[in-house]
Amino acid sequence: MKKLIVLSILFIAACADSSDKAADNQNREVETETTQSDPEMPVDSGDQTGDYNYLVEASGNTMSEIRYDIKELKVPAKTEITITLKNNSSDATMLHNFVIIEEGTANDVGQSGLKYPDDDYVRPNDLNVIAHSPLAKPGETVEFTFKTPESGTYDFVCTFPGHWGLMKGKFIVE
Repeated sequence: MKKLIVLSILFIAACADSSDKAADNQNREVETETTQSDPEMPVDSGDQTGDYNYLVEASGNTMSEIRYDIKELKVPAKTEITITLKNNSSDATMLHNFVIIEEGTANDVGQSGLKYPDDDYVRPNDLNVIAHSPLAKPGETVEFTFKTPESGTYDFVCTFPGHWGLMKGKFIVE
């Protein structure tokens, strides 16, 4: 299994697009606040745990099993929300995050994030990234708070190496 993961990472790295987004792209100022909570902390079940608090669960102990418990998340526009990510995986190699991105940019965001393991596999100041959680280790729960963008359809992915092709969905802002 470890050989498969290493080979997958090497393959993805070899295919990575070496060019970064042009600096003349529109700048987006999004403040994210990240906190990590106790892995033993109870978390309410269901997609929405409060007025603007959403729970997303990640699971899977092999590459073929990894997934989020949702395929779509609908949120209000221009509103501060909190997303709690609970990693239900038990395999030590299955770290997950939750990254909200511009629609159709999963491959670019995932590949560019490979170079930034110390930044939760998210390239700093990536204009395609709207907000993201910290990495959640197996059994850990993390959360992040941010202001949602304008109404529209965006994507969400896990940018841990090799995950963005399987762990993804639609982030719909209404």
